[in-house]
Amino acid sequence: MSQIPVFDIARGSSSDGPGIRTVIFLQGCPLRCPWCHNPESQLSEPLTSSKNHLFESEELLTLLLRDKPYYQVSGGGVTFSGGEPLGHAAILGPLCKSLGEHDIPVAFDTSGYFNYNDFKQYLHTFTDTVLFDLKIIDEELSQRVLGVNSRSIISNLEKLCGSGLDITVRIPIIPGFTTTDTNLAAVADLMTRLQIEQYNMLSYNPSFVQKLTQLGRSPDPSLPDAPLSLTQENEIRKRFAGLLKNRIRDSF
Repeated sequence: MSQIPVFDIARGSSSDGPGIRTVIFLQGCPLRCPWCHNPESQLSEPLTSSKNHLFESEELLTLLLRDKPYYQVSGGGVTFSGGEPLGHAAILGPLCKSLGEHDIPVAFDTSGYFNYNDFKQYLHTFTDTVLFDLKIIDEELSQRVLGVNSRSIISNLEKLCGSGLDITVRIPIIPGFTTTDTNLAAVADLMTRLQIEQYNMLSYNPSFVQKLTQLGRSPDPSLPDAPLSLTQENEIRKRFAGLLKNRIRDSF
């Protein structure tokens, strides 16, 4: 059986799904987001680091069971992130099955770009929550900026919305990219059409700049090198909430 390529583990997280969670970050991602918080995960092979490890399923299960009491009291569980965790559907299947047998809820934080048939075959039965990132809706712009066409991402979201799973859309606040009027309107249109009510807007975090430098890559000069002010972020959140409210109202 293939080993699970992990480049980081975060215990005690409260921002990656319901309750207190352990987050497993997996290596490898098909997207090339210029603002990626974990650009090291985009590499197909992990960097040499004390955090990088190839886990057997049983080995990782033992580690995750240590925090079961925290999951139980908080309604938490395990979240697989990355990278793109659903790119490892086949090798994660046995682990997620075991987590289910121990009554530990499983969530996936996904870019949306994955093989849905693999997800359905190996993981759907053992999945409780999907945190689905929506970045750029326009197909050509998505291809140019992210390196992948948004058509597959939207198709996967459509399928997930009919799967009976708990879906939360996550929208990263990226000035000049995800926060344009055109893109926010397109996200609102899609969420309204699919009747998605749960969403989060993720604060802009420029910590990726230092990581890119360490990897020998230059950050996109159009991206701010400092966090946005609370006022700036709130204006974006308010603008999107207004767009969504208007579309929901018009849909009746």
